[in-house]
Amino acid sequence: MLARPHHGGNLSWAAEIAGCPAFSLLDFSASINPLGPPPVVLTAIEAAFTGLSHYPDPDYRHLRQAIAAYHDLAPDWVLPGNGSAELLTLAGRTFGALEYTNLVTPAFGDYGRSWHGSGARLNPIPWTVGSPWPWSRLGTDTNHPCGLIINNPHNPSGTLLSREDLLKLLPVYQWVVIDEAFMDFLPPPEQQSLIADLPQFPHLIILRSLTKFYSLPGLRIGYALAHPDLLTQWQQW
Repeated sequence: MLARPHHGGNLSWAAEIAGCPAFSLLDFSASINPLGPPPVVLTAIEAAFTGLSHYPDPDYRHLRQAIAAYHDLAPDWVLPGNGSAELLTLAGRTFGALEYTNLVTPAFGDYGRSWHGSGARLNPIPWTVGSPWPWSRLGTDTNHPCGLIINNPHNPSGTLLSREDLLKLLPVYQWVVIDEAFMDFLPPPEQQSLIADLPQFPHLIILRSLTKFYSLPGLRIGYALAHPDLLTQWQQW
């Protein structure tokens, strides 16, 4: 029997067990938009096929400019990554200097992989889905050099945390990662993003992904939004 994967979306594993082609399966194991990629994306990919024989710009200037314009930021506040997994690995290295990082569990498994692989310590805060969010346990560590990683909307529960409540937590921590991989599923008036608050909080890191909402996991594009000094360090790493 093949070893069960730790992450959803592994169609090759499932297809080998089922004895069928991978893309004949209907996959409910990964939280990806079932409508598929937007047609304009497929058109753009087809138009760019000739570029496959060339190395891309190592600084991804056009991509950074496009993402920055979308979020009303300067391009040096944007760092694309090989999916959020690469960016989480870099974040784990940054958080490794802290005493620990608070994480409400259950949570996305790559947080643990990234932090443990970097020698950083996670402090799990168990939470039962459906019960009140444990705000009191997240805002009491002012005497310790600690960090916080939190995703909003929360995965796997879908709980949406308010921008106002999250802003109250920022002064407590030395570094904070807000993973907004699922924020695009909400209509713009209902989104609770902290992107507009980045200039006021140089210790805040926001992660976004094209995987979930745009249904592009095979393209491997995520990006971090954070202070240019931090992103310059990440690029050097």
